[in-house]
Amino acid sequence: MIKDKVIIVTGSEGSLGQEIVKRFGFENNVIGIDKEILSVVGRSYLTTFYNLDLLNINSVEIYEEIIKIYGRIDVVINNAGITDIDWLENQTDERFDKVIQTNLNVPFKMMRDYVRLCSALEYDKDYNNYSKSGLVNTRVNNQYEKIVINISSMASRYSLRASCSYNASKAGLVHLTKQIARELGDRHKDFVFYCISPNGLKDSNMIEYCINKLQTVRGFPDRESAVKYNKQSPIGDLQNMSEIVDQIEFLIEHRPLYLSGSNIENIGCAQ
Repeated sequence: MIKDKVIIVTGSEGSLGQEIVKRFGFENNVIGIDKEILSVVGRSYLTTFYNLDLLNINSVEIYEEIIKIYGRIDVVINNAGITDIDWLENQTDERFDKVIQTNLNVPFKMMRDYVRLCSALEYDKDYNNYSKSGLVNTRVNNQYEKIVINISSMASRYSLRASCSYNASKAGLVHLTKQIARELGDRHKDFVFYCISPNGLKDSNMIEYCINKLQTVRGFPDRESAVKYNKQSPIGDLQNMSEIVDQIEFLIEHRPLYLSGSNIENIGCAQ
């Protein structure tokens, strides 16, 4: 059981975000960030909700505000993500950039500023380079978790047709997680970074979008054939979102040091 943690969840209004929030909301301080407002029930599990567009987020200001209230941030879950299914020749620069920015640039900024801010507060390293709020005298308790969990996708390994921006962004996130974990491993051992790559998630908003696009973009004749295509793993079904939240809970509870930089692939028995 995870208790008394300060947990940030981006994309908290999405299907997986809601499952994460509901799992941890009662026993922890869970802070949600999302530009959408979709679920009043889900937000009732949150301690704080920031209704912000992640593409324009000032993560330093958000982190500082949370640290002022709780004195620390234990876990950052970069869950927000979008896709744009269409053939390459139909993609515009703007559409491609929006997916890359949301799925890769935003997690990069969230991780960079988390490391900058917490390191500066603990070790007095040039804090004023990262802060404009005058929080210099606030010291973060060193005895906390400092866990980052990035939500990627099995599209990072198995390229999906008509999804060039999504595939590239999710593969980039896997390798960014590895790179940052490696880069900080010998300098800031108090941080750990994990990546989880779900398969198609049952009853999620994204899988519904994909099913619709399989019909309109890729020419599947009906919904039934599109659903069947999405279930073509050896297990023969889509993945339950609770399995992904179980993995998140394991990483937070046990904080395995030698898994830092790892990507947990939910391949559904595929090779």
